[in-house]
Amino acid sequence: MREPSLFPYLILALLLHAALIAGIWWFDSQTAKPKALPEVVLTDVPKAMAAIPTAVAVDEKKVEALVKQIRSRKEKEAAERRRLQKEIERLRRKRAAELKKAREAARKRALEEKRKKQAERERQRKEREAKLAKQKAEEARKKALEAQKRLEAERLAREKAEREAQLAAQLEAEQKRLAEETARQQRQKQIESELKRYQALIQAKIERAWIGGSYARLKIRVSPGGLVIDIQCLEGEPAACRDATVAVRKAEPLPVSDDPDVFRMLREIFITLRPETKG
Repeated sequence: MREPSLFPYLILALLLHAALIAGIWWFDSQTAKPKALPEVVLTDVPKAMAAIPTAVAVDEKKVEALVKQIRSRKEKEAAERRRLQKEIERLRRKRAAELKKAREAARKRALEEKRKKQAERERQRKEREAKLAKQKAEEARKKALEAQKRLEAERLAREKAEREAQLAAQLEAEQKRLAEETARQQRQKQIESELKRYQALIQAKIERAWIGGSYARLKIRVSPGGLVIDIQCLEGEPAACRDATVAVRKAEPLPVSDDPDVFRMLREIFITLRPETKG
């Protein structure tokens, strides 16, 4: 019977040794400084091949234990990595949330600052407008006050001028009245003086023509030329009235004034003839 070939066992042993060496190297590299790997000498192949069945059995257990240890460590490391990844993700989300919150807070602060600036600008604008409106109102008030003062001054000046004009007119009217009154009085005196003079002339002319000696009182109406229009005997005996009437006719034309005012008072005159007045 043919003996089984040892070549596959040799290859498996080499692979296991390589895996074992790599695992040890990786393990040592993770925990301490790397150590020198044992030198594998494949010089005495026949001897090694003779010991392969026992070595393979022993190495498989070690390898399995080592693999389990490595797998356990890898699982722990993977779990740790997952934990760290989760922590990193949590921190990243936290950081992102904080950044978002900070950005939101910054945005709100910016908006609030913008709102405050706008409010301040609006307040300043309103303050300027209020100040300008106050200035305009004050100017309008001053102008209205000045206009009122000007109107009041004009009114007072107008009233003063009216009073002065009224006083001047009253004074002028009074002066005119006084002048007219003075002129009237002077004229009246002149008329009275002329009237008396012409009455005396008429009286004297009739008395010169009178030849009777008895009392008689006559009312005579004359024309502007001195002609007698009518003679009435108001008192006296009939004979005395006839004598007096004859004397008036003889005295025509009677002396009369050319002044209309004087003649108007001479139009009707009263003549009294007495014996004692005959010259």
